Amino acid sequence: MINYPDTEHSSEDLYDIAYKWGWETEQFKELVFLCYKTPNFSENAHRFYESEEFASALAQFDSLGKPANINTRVLDFGCGNGVASYSLARAGYTVVGIDSSLGEIAGINAASKIIGLDGVHFTLKHSQGEKLEFEDESFDIIWMREVLHHIKDLQSFLTDLKRILKPGGIICCLRDVVIWNEEQREHFFDTHPFYPITKDEGCYYLDEYIFAFKSSGLALKRIDHPYSSPINTYPSPYEEGKYFDSESAKARTHGYDLYSFIAVKENLSVTGKTMNNNLFEYKQNYYGSVILNPKTMANICTSLQNWFEVLNFHHLLASDDYVEYLDAFYRESIKRFGDSWEYMDIVNVLYGASKVLQPKNYLEIGVRRGRSVCTVVRGCPDVNITAFDMWISNYAGMDNPGPDFVQSELKKHNHRGNVEFINGDSHVTVPDFLARNPEVTYDMITVDGDHSEDGAFDDLCNVIPRLAPGGVLVFDDISHPAHPYLIDVWRRAIAQHPFLVGYEFTELGYGVAFAIRKGE
Repeated sequence: MINYPDTEHSSEDLYDIAYKWGWETEQFKELVFLCYKTPNFSENAHRFYESEEFASALAQFDSLGKPANINTRVLDFGCGNGVASYSLARAGYTVVGIDSSLGEIAGINAASKIIGLDGVHFTLKHSQGEKLEFEDESFDIIWMREVLHHIKDLQSFLTDLKRILKPGGIICCLRDVVIWNEEQREHFFDTHPFYPITKDEGCYYLDEYIFAFKSSGLALKRIDHPYSSPINTYPSPYEEGKYFDSESAKARTHGYDLYSFIAVKENLSVTGKTMNNNLFEYKQNYYGSVILNPKTMANICTSLQNWFEVLNFHHLLASDDYVEYLDAFYRESIKRFGDSWEYMDIVNVLYGASKVLQPKNYLEIGVRRGRSVCTVVRGCPDVNITAFDMWISNYAGMDNPGPDFVQSELKKHNHRGNVEFINGDSHVTVPDFLARNPEVTYDMITVDGDHSEDGAFDDLCNVIPRLAPGGVLVFDDISHPAHPYLIDVWRRAIAQHPFLVGYEFTELGYGVAFAIRKGE
């Protein structure tokens, strides 16, 4: 039995508590030494600078055209006690170290004590969590050692890193924790020696890291497996050419692997697809606009890439018992069936549609806690939102806190567009709003409000005429056991609007339907 220190009544930095306790506990003293977190700050810094791991990282920078130069600015994100900031600056870079911890052993205050060591200087900045308060295109290199697996929202974080990186700059993520199944995740948290103190650890599947890089628009240049270089093998010796058996790793029920990633912000500016791209010019246009068709939409939404991107943020949506169940259900299904799993609900449909269409305007009936509207924002942060709800207390037996709460959720998910909340009965407020705004159309619409037979049909018929060509209409719960008539409501509404092409998923869960408006 391990006797952990009491942290509940202490104001001391949790990492300081962890490493002090570890250094004083014979069982973990060597681990603290290997983590470069002993009380001997200068010895920690010298040892890291002289390590084979650091030399290997510098060699990779050289190969990517970023050799040490005073004009090359490096951000050491999660700098901790500053051993990497010191080493990078000593190698010849201009370095800014940033960390959310002010700790005397493992944070900014510790790092400040080695500024000037051996005549080496670097700058330190205290951060607020994962927030990056830097101007666009501020750095040539972003260095993160054993940091990325701590991040709660990989995609948003990497997107923000890309923002502050200069074109052609590189992001270097070293020694990040990879798991291959849920048993390994459980074992990781159960056995991590410092997690009971810090409560700040994390781990991801390899595909989750890869898709987060890709979805943020960064180009991965290196993915180093556990034996690729001295960076990942430390503290064990590096053996050139050693084979990593990923299939054996996936079969384990415990343990984890360390991977490293280097990504580049390419010089070419790549912008997302927009609804204006429906226009297709050719000398003779036989088919009309280039738009989504339902089968393509279904393939996008059920793709493993789409699911991994959803899982990067799903746990950050406003939660309740049902959302927590869904998160576990998604993960278990992907674990069992991999890329063969075909399942659709409002979350993967909305995210897939938003990511592909990049909608300018989005209308939603039935907002509640903002789970759906935030999912749309994750795919397109600049979307303008028109949201209708009655904000009925304890709706469907769950909390319904109101528009201020949803506004805070949108901010948390980095929404940059406009939002208008319209409160009241949608059968009155929607027709009234549309009558006052006769020209407005929507690239995406979700109807998930009144679940009565007449009410749902009324909502659908009110909004369908305002769906833009190529736009997507989503209707939830078509196979919900409490509302078995909703699928017929959907089919009647689609039949009355022949410019729509519909798609239904009813095989599992509560079902979802969507339709795409044909091009004109």
